[in-house]
Amino acid sequence: MSVKQDEHCEWCEKQEKLLIKWAEKAAGYRWLHNHARLFYKKQNDWLSYPSIIIASITGVGGFAVLNPSGNENVSQDTKNNIMVIQYFFAFLNVLGGILTSISKFSQSLPLSEAHSAMCVQWSKFYRSIDMEISLDVKHRSEVVEFLMKSREDYDKLLDDAPDIPAISIQAFMVQFPDKENKPDVCNGLSIVVSDDAASVTGSRRAVNRWLGAFQNINRRRSKEMDELERVDSV
Repeated sequence: MSVKQDEHCEWCEKQEKLLIKWAEKAAGYRWLHNHARLFYKKQNDWLSYPSIIIASITGVGGFAVLNPSGNENVSQDTKNNIMVIQYFFAFLNVLGGILTSISKFSQSLPLSEAHSAMCVQWSKFYRSIDMEISLDVKHRSEVVEFLMKSREDYDKLLDDAPDIPAISIQAFMVQFPDKENKPDVCNGLSIVVSDDAASVTGSRRAVNRWLGAFQNINRRRSKEMDELERVDSV
């Protein structure tokens, strides 16, 4: 064993940051899978409902339209109209079969169910970390065991998850453009940065933002002074 039974590893800030990072990514994956679930459900509805309506219409039409060839009292125009209606119902049958085949080939219903299940699993993972971090340090689980378990669960969820469609990733980037801990599928090339380098980078960004705000204030003041000079000259 790497850690003895009588030794107790204390929680530290780095471990909490790592868990918070995983939890935020889990929340992002939950949003992505929920969006994908709704996307595939909508796709399945657009294919299934017309198929059901067409099947119902053709089923009733098959009994409503009679075969004109066995009745000599029917006029030729009526026979032609009945033939047109029969061709129309035949076309609806073909169309319904095509929609059903497309629905089965696209696998929209199984994919919707798979993304729904992954949405629930990511929610459970997020809640487990959120509840653990919310507790006081003395009431938390052993830190090494919890980290190992969380990492295993995180890796398992990534392995079992179905592919996220591009439309869901694009919607996530539009909805959360400034989110720091994005899911890996939304980050492109993720660069690992140590805490010291991250703190230096964060300080530089803060200084740059402060300098930018200061320059904007100076520009506004110069514009106001120019406007005042113009008014005085008039």
